[in-house]
Amino acid sequence: MMYFRVSFFVAALIVSSPGLGVAEPAEPTAANVLAQLFHHSELKTDSLPSCKDQYRNMHEKDRTLGRYLAEKIAPLEDEGDNVLRYSCDPEKGGGWRCSLEFQHNVPGKEITTMYGVRVAVDRNGVVQTKGLECTGLP
Repeated sequence: MMYFRVSFFVAALIVSSPGLGVAEPAEPTAANVLAQLFHHSELKTDSLPSCKDQYRNMHEKDRTLGRYLAEKIAPLEDEGDNVLRYSCDPEKGGGWRCSLEFQHNVPGKEITTMYGVRVAVDRNGVVQTKGLECTGLP
């Protein structure tokens, strides 16, 4: 019985000690963040200040995260140099602030479009839609 108590106590110390026995959560991947954003495709974004200007010619019912992403990803099928930029910065208290940008460069011209989203991802890798930002120029 004493062996069980000591083992339980040691295990509790290891689990509760930073850097011992508990791996830091892995930084979320671009595919994981993008998949979760698509999962929230019906989220209304026209009330978000950073997204509001992105909807100049779009019908009100289309002002959702899914439509925004679709409109920004679709030009990547055109001929040109297309780039997906992704980065995550650690946040205090755990989690990340991740940025996902879609860049399209028209060949032979100096036209570049770059749009995307910035979003918080908690320490479990779950996208938090509160505080989502649309990036790029309208």
